[in-house]
Amino acid sequence: MGSREVDLLARVLYEVVERRVSLDVAFKRACGGRCARGLEEREKLYQLCRRFVSDYVKLLCYVGSRRVSYRKLARLWLRGPLPEPEEPYCRLSVPRWLYERVSSLLGEGEAERLFKAFEERTWWLRVNTFRGSEEAVVRELESEGVELEVHPELPYMVRVLRSPKPVRLLRAVREFRAVPQDIASAVAVEHLDVRPGEVVLDMCAAPGVKTSLISMLSGG
Repeated sequence: MGSREVDLLARVLYEVVERRVSLDVAFKRACGGRCARGLEEREKLYQLCRRFVSDYVKLLCYVGSRRVSYRKLARLWLRGPLPEPEEPYCRLSVPRWLYERVSSLLGEGEAERLFKAFEERTWWLRVNTFRGSEEAVVRELESEGVELEVHPELPYMVRVLRSPKPVRLLRAVREFRAVPQDIASAVAVEHLDVRPGEVVLDMCAAPGVKTSLISMLSGG
């Protein structure tokens, strides 16, 4: 890893901490179309930034001060694994006030399990039945080497267990036959129980994944 990665990590962390934007927004601002030569390299850099930002609190605990440049934090992180901190909020890399608040409500054991779950990234895909049947899209994903699990109650939702390439680069995803959508988002739509002919006003659609699911379930 060289100065290019240090610059990218520092810029992304600056955007997240100082401008309080999401990681996705920060990465787009820092990377644009300039930081990678292709989609696969871009995905690797995104994952690098994701791990770095996740370790921000842990890094602050290690250096013992907030008065340190983002570039220095990036260089320190890239050198290799840091010693495991003793304080649980440092080890879990979450703000101290948040750890103490959640622990007071759930207990330390449950709080630790909750925060560790934040480190896991679970991909769900929704089959876009406007562009293909559930069975056909599942077969297409499997033909690309994807290991998946179909939800027992929502057959149009599949959980990606393992993928040979970044999910966003799968052919079915690039051609909109499968749409990344979290299972909680799909369940929320199911509970609306929208019927054909009803009018639905989505006042917080961005980018409109739930809205498109409503359209799909109600027949367009």
